[in-house]
Amino acid sequence: MWRPVFLILAVATAHASIQPSELMSNELKLDKYYTYAEMESYLRNLSNAFRDKITLEELAKTDVDHLSVYKVKVSNNQIDGPKKAILLDAAIHGNEWITTTVALKAIYELVTGKNNFLEKSDWYILPMVNPDGYEYTLPKKNDKWMKNRKPNEGGEIGVNLNRNFDFNWDKTKDRSNMSWSENYRGSKPLSEPESLALANLMKELTKSNKEVIYISLHTEHQSSIFYPSVFEGKPTKNNASLAWLAQYASEKIFNETRSKYTHGVPVTYKGTGGTSLDYAYDLGISMAFDLEFGQEKSDDQSLDSFISNRANEGWSGVYHLAEGAFLKIKNGIIEHDCDCNEDEDDAYIAPPGSNSPTDDSDDDNDDCSCKPDKKKASSAGENVPFIGIFSTLLLYVSYTILN
Repeated sequence: MWRPVFLILAVATAHASIQPSELMSNELKLDKYYTYAEMESYLRNLSNAFRDKITLEELAKTDVDHLSVYKVKVSNNQIDGPKKAILLDAAIHGNEWITTTVALKAIYELVTGKNNFLEKSDWYILPMVNPDGYEYTLPKKNDKWMKNRKPNEGGEIGVNLNRNFDFNWDKTKDRSNMSWSENYRGSKPLSEPESLALANLMKELTKSNKEVIYISLHTEHQSSIFYPSVFEGKPTKNNASLAWLAQYASEKIFNETRSKYTHGVPVTYKGTGGTSLDYAYDLGISMAFDLEFGQEKSDDQSLDSFISNRANEGWSGVYHLAEGAFLKIKNGIIEHDCDCNEDEDDAYIAPPGSNSPTDDSDDDNDDCSCKPDKKKASSAGENVPFIGIFSTLLLYVSYTILN
């Protein structure tokens, strides 16, 4: 009997600074938002329990509170061969607390769930890019503060990390050059250790010759899946691929959770520079998405219900964006580039419940190859030509294998 008692005492002594509830298992809690300390403890517990799958690494320290920006690599090193890289980040804005929970949910599901993602991909997850801002806002329930906590000239505080990336950094039109603004871009591109750490990881992955899929988690007034270009407010050359994937994921989210996600180019943010989404795309990460969760909780909804629902929606979205990319349907949608330059009016955000990744309006660019072919992009169950039926069957078979 003395050996178990000794072991328990040893563990308890080593973790004397952590609350007893945090010493428990590796189960993910969904009843409240994680604090930085709780997240750090959870990651250490999980990495100790799954040493063969999880590598925990500090990428940077914040300037003010000297908190760690962690990278969690989830992989199966026993499987050789080329793999895709999934880069997932969360809480780049201090007030987007639910995104950290979704990132932790993704880590938990990857190592404990019934999926074969790790046979085909390595995951690089940053569950809290902006820990200083997060820790400043969470105790105060200050859902307005987005920036980090770096002091600026003139006594102002903070840089918006999602305006600090080196792509159209100095061209934004949302007062990001004003240090008092919530969108302050910083003194120069990648001036902040948090954004620099993420940018360096993107560069490292793109140089590794892996196919990279980037998903950045955010909150928004309406649940959405966005893709480039943010600054131009227009579709990119591989818009058909991005539209197809976003439509695929939004339909899966709805089927599994009954939550509706719009999708498209974020035209309301046109003119916004320095975003991680555009920066990733400019580096060559052609499959880049912002997965935005509705931040409004209904008056009759409990906090634990809200967190649980968003965590499930979030994992569903991450799962199916990655899954859709893996399917590699070569029917003119997934691997389709174009040379045309569509007008701003051709950028779309599909309404909730939409059955097609295109709008139904007739315009002057119907022949433009950037526009998804409605016959090829039809939803399962519609009357489509043979190639559409074959694609639907292939999607079903691939989805069944993945699960």
